[in-house]
Order: sequence, then C-alpha cells, then structure tokens
Amino acid sequence: MPTSVQLKNGTTLQLEQKAFASGGEGELFRINNPTSFQNQVVKIYKPEKRTKERENKTEFLANNPPTLQIQDGHHSIIWVNQVVYDNGKFCGFTMPIAKGEKLEFLCHPKLPKILNNEWAKFDFQSPKAIELRLKLCFNIAVALYHIHKLSNYVLVDMKPENIMVQPNGLISLIDIDSVAVVKNNKVIFPAPVATPEYTPPEYYKGIKLDGDGINETWDRFSMSIIFYRLLCGIHPFTGSCITPYEKCNGLVDMVQNGLFPNGQKNSFFKVIPPPHNKFKNLESVVQELFKRCFNEGHNNPNNRPNADEWCRSLSPQQVIQINRPLPSTTVIFPMYNYSKAIVYNPSVSLEVPKINYANPQSEKGLKALISGIFGKNKEQKTIDTIKQLEKELKQKEKKYDVFVLELQDIINTFSKNQEAILKNEKSKLEQLKKTVILDISYFDKQAKELHIQEANEISSASNLYTISSNTIEQRIKQTYTNILGKRFENQEIQKSGLQKNIQDLRAQVQNEINSFINNPTKLSKYIIKYASIHNFGYSTVQSLASVGITTAADFTDINSEGFLKNRSGKWVKANGVGWSRAYDLREWQRKLEMKENQIITENINQNHLSKFQIINNNIKNMEDAFQKEIHPYQIQYKKEELAFEEAKAKIMKDYKEKLEEIKSKYNEQHLVIIENCKIYSKSISPKIKTITSDIEKELDENFQKYISQFASKKTEINNYSTELKSEIGNLNKLHMQLV
Repeated sequence: MPTSVQLKNGTTLQLEQKAFASGGEGELFRINNPTSFQNQVVKIYKPEKRTKERENKTEFLANNPPTLQIQDGHHSIIWVNQVVYDNGKFCGFTMPIAKGEKLEFLCHPKLPKILNNEWAKFDFQSPKAIELRLKLCFNIAVALYHIHKLSNYVLVDMKPENIMVQPNGLISLIDIDSVAVVKNNKVIFPAPVATPEYTPPEYYKGIKLDGDGINETWDRFSMSIIFYRLLCGIHPFTGSCITPYEKCNGLVDMVQNGLFPNGQKNSFFKVIPPPHNKFKNLESVVQELFKRCFNEGHNNPNNRPNADEWCRSLSPQQVIQINRPLPSTTVIFPMYNYSKAIVYNPSVSLEVPKINYANPQSEKGLKALISGIFGKNKEQKTIDTIKQLEKELKQKEKKYDVFVLELQDIINTFSKNQEAILKNEKSKLEQLKKTVILDISYFDKQAKELHIQEANEISSASNLYTISSNTIEQRIKQTYTNILGKRFENQEIQKSGLQKNIQDLRAQVQNEINSFINNPTKLSKYIIKYASIHNFGYSTVQSLASVGITTAADFTDINSEGFLKNRSGKWVKANGVGWSRAYDLREWQRKLEMKENQIITENINQNHLSKFQIINNNIKNMEDAFQKEIHPYQIQYKKEELAFEEAKAKIMKDYKEKLEEIKSKYNEQHLVIIENCKIYSKSISPKIKTITSDIEKELDENFQKYISQFASKKTEINNYSTELKSEIGNLNKLHMQLV
C-alpha cells in the first residue's frame, strides 16, 4: 500500500505505514501530514476494486455531498471528502474519522459485557433508557433526512453495523461509499450489497439492486427496523406462527409475509417473544409510525413514514443546522525538506618521512675498558651521537600516530556537532508544528464558542417561537370551543339519543327475529306426506309416522345409519329409512329452514320499517335544522381562524427572519476568525524558512570551523615533518662519517 497519496489539487498526504482497519473492499489509514487532515482518514481500495465506475461514483459523491451537521468536529454522516490518487491513478478517498461503537451493541435485550459503564444508561432497566434511545433514533433520522433531501441517494444497506454511536448520543452513518446513486428513478451507480433482514418486501418481489425502481422508501423500511430493535431489543419480525405461516422460520420469510407481532397479522402468531411487549409501552405516536411502516407500508411503500416524519414525531423543536468549517480545516502545514548533512570526510593518512636506522654498536670488552681510561675516540663519539639521534627520531616517528588520531577526532567532532545541529532543526520544526496546532486550536476554540453562542440564540428564538405558536394554537382551540364546540357537542348529544332509539329498535327487531327463528315448532306446518322428497313413497311416510315424525319440525339431526333424533332428543329408527333417505329428508328440512328464516326476517323487518323511517327522518330533519343554525357560526369561526393563521404566519415569518439575522451575524464573526487564521497561517512558512536558514548557517559555520582546524593541524604536521626531515638529513651525514 502507498505511504503517500495525492489530492486532485496536488496536495500530498503522508499516511501511516500500517492500516488501522480493513474490510472486504479496502483499508483505512490515518494521515500524518498535513496536520489539518488530522481528523480525517484515507480509505485505500484493493487494486481489483479500483474500477473506472467506482472512480466515477466516488467523484460524484465528493462533488454532491448532503448538508452535513458538524458539532465540535463530529460528523453525523461520514461522507466522501476528496478523491485520492497514487501516482496519478485513482485509489480511494478521504473522509472524516468515525468514533464510537457499532449501534448493533444496543439492539439486543441486554447490553453486551464488552461495553463499559458509560453505556449503562442505555440498559433497558435504566429509568431513562427509552428516552435516550429515542434521541438516538432522532439523531439517525436527522442524518438520513439530509441524505434523502438531495433525492439522489438510497443507502440500501442501512443496518446497525453501519452506524457508529458514542455514549453522549452522537451518531455517525458510515460505509457511505456503498450507497446507490439514483436520478429520475433510475440507478446511475448501484449499491453493491443489501442485508436481507433489513430489506423491504419489494426486494422479494423482484426489484434488483442494479435495476430501476429503488428509491428512498427502501431506506424508510430499514430505518424503522433499526428503530424497533433500538426501542424493543428485538427484530420486529421475530416469532413463530401457525397455519398458513407455520413454515416461516427465518426473518426473511417473516418480512416477506409481513408477519409483525404487533400488527395486523398478530392472530397468526403461536409464540411472541417477550421483548415485543416493550412496544406497548411506547408512546402512541411512535407505535403508529411502526404500524404504518410494517402494516400499510408492507404493500404500499409510500405509506412508510419518512425520516422527516420521524424527526417531527420524536422532537417538537425544528431541526436547525449550523454548518461552518472549523478554522483548522483551512490550514495546511507547508511542506519542507530537512537540511542535508555536509559530507566532510578528508583523508587522515600521513606520509611519514623515511628514516634509515644504522643502529651502530658501542665498543665492548677491552676496547670499552681502554675507552673508559683514556677517553672515547672520534668514531666512538660519532656512534654515540648517532645512537642518541636515532633514539630521538624513533620517538618523533611515533608522533604521526597521534597526528592521525587528532585528525580523525577533528572529523568526528565535526560530524557530532553537525548531527546535533540537524537534530536541533527537527526539534525546532516539530516544536513549531506543536505551536501551530496549539495556536490553530485557539482559533477553533473561538469558532466553537461562536457556535455555542449561536446555538443558544437559535434555541432562545425557537423557544419563543414555540411558546407563541402554542399560545395561538390554544386560542384557536378555545375559540373553536366557544363558537362551535359546544353547539356541535349539544347536537351530537341529541343525535346520539335518536341513534340510541335506532339501536334499541334494531335490538328489538333482532330479538323478535331470533324468537321466531328459534321456535322449535316453526316448521310444523310443513308435513312430510305432502312434500316432494326424492325416493319417498307412501310406505316411507307411514314408517316415519310410526316413530312420530310427520313434519319438518319433528326431528333435529340424523346419523350415518339412518337414525333420526326427534324433538325430545331421542334417536329413533324408521323401517325402510337408511342413510340416503335420511339425508334427503334433512336436506328438505334445511331448505325449508332457510326459506322460513328469510320469511321471518323479511316480515318482521317490514313490520318495523315505518318506525325506522320515522327515526331516520327525525335525524335528517334535526341535521338540516342544525346546519342552518350552525352556518353563521361556522362563518364567524372561519374568520377568527383566518386571523389566527395570519398571526401564526407572522410569527413564523418573524422567526425565520430572526434565524437569518442570527446566521448573518455569526457568519460575519466566523469569517473574521477564518481570516485571522489565514493571516496566521501565512506566517508559518517564514518561520520555517527562518529555522532552516539558521540551521544552514550553523551547518556552514560548523563546516568552516572544522575545515580550519583540520587545515591548522595539517600545517602543524607539515612543519613537524620539515623539522623531522632536517634531523634525518643530519643523521644521514653522521652515517656517512662511519663509512
């Protein structure tokens, strides 16, 4: 992998040698330099992933970002910043660094032990757990809202593993480069993958990831599943069912068939896991959003609540974005080269003058004794002089070893001093970097303080707007109650009285119908011997009469052996009546039963028809009279309501103007900080140049100093050699005297 990459503008980014994270498509590297990129990372794709299509998609994402929400350097969407190149070839992109843990940790009934105590407040047993989890849902919905607002992007693979969360509730959507890019309902750049447990039902109806038809309603379904898991600790389509869904075992089957335990098909569930009970404790507005998504939204994606609806349902405050870059993002620490060491390595080898040693021998024995008595002769004196001179020359010859060491020491000392100078340069430049970062952080601090002040002013304006708006809403409600509410209420009371009469009459009619229908003798008028029943002759009729069955009312049931149950509940058997004749007899009875029930119902209803008409006419007359009576009051209320709506519009207009005023004021102050930061950043290069110039001067002075010392030592050695050569000449003359 490259240790440095380039941006399109030519800026070089120095990367850490080792990746801190890796995946199926590539690796993530931290940026060492420039320091302004310290809060960003580089994603380097694997060589086989660096296709032209991916390059085009990455450039599109970089050039068309959503409005990002940045809070104290935190990014809620880890979007593509800039495309990066390796020697002119596409290899990846820069993006903000994401902090926190995967949201998946919070999507189970219990928190995993791997999380520290900071996360305990999210435990379902904690009193504020649901409140905090709802805030997480809100933050996720806000981020998704800004992505969908562009109408170009569908996340497709939205799942808890692709969302980072911090204990303070901040979230970051990650893996953004895998989004689908859509224009006019056509997929320009497809999403590479989708996770089945989070895909909507239309995926199983044939919509392909690289085909047309994918839109943001896809993400609405995934988002609702994530929210349900966050709030209940379980996937919304978990459970086991009875016929005809008994074979739906996995989540994919459950999603495909819309089997939501708290939805329309809850009666088909055999086992509903306990975590689903948390759904009943959620606010009704949240429950309705889930039901809309998983019930109506199952076959009609447009019915699924979008991110904006979730935002408005989870927070009464308007979402206001403050999106200004920190001053540090405008500063790039200039590139520079460390000073190069001066190569100084002169030769320390010396040319030692050649000395011919005669090593003459002194007299021994008798000659030495005579010399001691009568004194040394001339030759003997010469020998003594030579010996003394050669001894001295041998000592002086050893001096050259010392000279070599002294010369080498000059070179070594030069190198050490030069190394110290270069080390000092690095130290000064590193200290300058630290100073710059510290100074820039001061500008960032100013910007953050402005951000807080602006947020407070916006919050105050929002609170004022909310109070004023709520006051008008209350006045509208009170006005409605005063003008129309009581009148409608009285009308409904009178109307409900008449409707109660209708209900009572209906109950009376039904009771009469039931009384006649349930009368055991109602079929007594239908005599068997006068009936036209297939295969019934005189003997059959007589046989039935012999056991007391002469009319359709005389029996209630038959069995497979042709027995008939009489009205007393006793089973009797008529000769010549088997299963077939008994069955025909029962079918004749059933047809008579249906006919008689219909006649009874129609007759009784007809008998009471006039009573229903009288009550309905009274209701209609009362409604007509009320409409005439209420009409002028409705006109009056409409006028009042219009005035209130105008007042609300005025409040909204003032509120928006106030927001623009606040934004404009802080834009100007922020620009001043940015400009001061830019002015400061221009001073960095001169400071670097001063350091490097001083170092170059020190290097040169150090070089000149030791050149001078080396030359001085060389002169000393040369003078020494001259003197030595003179003494060698004298020695050679003495040698000649001995010949």
